Amino acid sequence: MTKDEFVHELRGLAEYLESRDFDFTDCRVSSHLVYLMCPDKDRFLHNVRCLGSFAKSADSYLNATHQVGKQFAFQITARREEVCEKIQVGTKLVPATARQVIEAEPAHEEPVFEYRCPERWIDHQEDGG
Repeated sequence: MTKDEFVHELRGLAEYLESRDFDFTDCRVSSHLVYLMCPDKDRFLHNVRCLGSFAKSADSYLNATHQVGKQFAFQITARREEVCEKIQVGTKLVPATARQVIEAEPAHEEPVFEYRCPERWIDHQEDGG
């Protein structure tokens, strides 16, 4: 779907709501999140810059969310491994694990990774976090 097609769909929803005599008084309207999942770093960073101000969050995805009014938010999202460089920052000791009463997997070290994300994706965040 192109941006123009998406905007057309949103206008269609607005026109539909305006054309009907809905009574929203004392009704609860759920908040809606519209998100754009970016397939690569360049598109993610470009779209984040287009947001203006935003709040960021990260888990296995990087999310930049711009609140639009009280009910809607627009979020730019990408998988963290598409945007960030995975770097080993150390090792951690994994304790021995008993496989049977007699056998045990010996203690060993395994790589510890963090993600180093480009600073420019957070230039316009709202909450500093």
